[in-house]
Amino acid sequence: MDFYRLLTRLAGQLLLGLAVFVWAVIALLDDSREMLRAGFGAGAITALVALTALNKGWPGASIAGAGALIGPIGLLAQANGAAPWAWLFWLICAMGTERWLRDASGGHGQQEMNGH
Repeated sequence: MDFYRLLTRLAGQLLLGLAVFVWAVIALLDDSREMLRAGFGAGAITALVALTALNKGWPGASIAGAGALIGPIGLLAQANGAAPWAWLFWLICAMGTERWLRDASGGHGQQEMNGH
């Protein structure tokens, strides 16, 4: 494993671990946003699944991780009055995050399949 992949994996694990904690706390304890609690709960569960998948090198870890990191932020922005076209921005952010997490996970297991 080269140094870049090591750094991206550590950063991905740190961000997903932080997302699990923050999204779960918001889902469980934030009474002021009743409508968003389910979205943040789903984000916490998805982040936990993505963290496990990233550690095991499973395919789809990057897609789940991008959704878990960006989705709840988009929901919160929408609830705070962001324009509906801002979802295009969140989609672009999710695509960049997915690419970065794919690099962290080793490219969906392509290295193991190629024998490297």
